[in-house]
Amino acid sequence: MRYRPLPVDEAAGLDCLRSGGDFAALCEVLAEFGDPDAAAVRAAGLLKAWLEAGWLTDLSADGLSWT
Repeated sequence: MRYRPLPVDEAAGLDCLRSGGDFAALCEVLAEFGDPDAAAVRAAGLLKAWLEAGWLTDLSADGLSWT
């Protein structure tokens, strides 16, 4: 298991998703910490990193399931 310190925006983004937030909510959270115009790109990058690290599993959304 690996540990690493999380930037404040990344920690807030993870909390958002753990609370049931969706991609739009994640973008809103990230926009509070940086450039609102770059929030979607930052969110996509974080999602990619979290998926690759195995931090996100059993994804689902209305009408979709990746489990």
